[in-house]
Amino acid sequence: MDKFKYFTNFMPVRYREHTDESDGLLKTMFSGHPQTPAAESLYEDSEFLEMMTGMGEHGWELVTVQPLLEGVKDVTSSSPGGGYGYSITAGYYLFWKQRITD
Repeated sequence: MDKFKYFTNFMPVRYREHTDESDGLLKTMFSGHPQTPAAESLYEDSEFLEMMTGMGEHGWELVTVQPLLEGVKDVTSSSPGGGYGYSITAGYYLFWKQRITD
């Protein structure tokens, strides 16, 4: 019977600074809040690539990836309706398994 051990790590997602040049309500409402993920913060990150390569070289198999969502809210009197909220991806949990050899 096969036996495995398991490992989980977390990779945060970085977001770009909000630079929307449009005018109006949306600019006012979302100013200063994360909106656009910097995808290259993962695939161009040498530390992330080294970690992924190292896990594979040591016999770890990536089983699944699960996003961790974070709520962003702003409850101010200047917001129509008293406030707003939305979810962003804070990062990803990576779940690994490795076969145990006797």
